[in-house]
Formats: sequence, C-alpha cells, structure tokens
Amino acid sequence: MEFELINKWLDESINEELINYAVKEAIFNDSFTLRYIDAILREWGKKGIKSSKEVELYLKKRKQPKVRKNEALFDYNWL
Repeated sequence: MEFELINKWLDESINEELINYAVKEAIFNDSFTLRYIDAILREWGKKGIKSSKEVELYLKKRKQPKVRKNEALFDYNWL
C-alpha cells in the first residue's frame, strides 16, 4: 500500500523534493504515517504549491504570529 501511495505521488508529478519537505513537516509535527504526508501534499496541491521555494514561503508565513491592527484593549474599572 505504501509503495502504491508513493507511486501515486510520482504519477501526479509531485517532485521528490516536495515529498521530502512533506516528510520533514510530518516529522516536525510528530506524525510518521504516509497518510499524514499524503494529507500535507494534498493541502499544498490545493494551495497551488509546486516548488520547494513556495513551501518555504508558505511555512514561514504560516508560522508567523498574526498581528492585529488597532485592536482596542478591554478596559474595565474593577474598583
């Protein structure tokens, strides 16, 4: 089954470098299954990610904390 899944990725023109990045991402997330790697590759495919540079940009963008602009702080006088 694993061999067929890997061949499916290669038949879908997913390059080996992209597969290696997906393996690294899965290991980083403490998951060691090919199904998880397949899910990562499907997600990247939906987002149009096809090269290692696009993966690096996506991962940097995803891991940056979101900054909220002009968010009013909750100010309440408890006394």
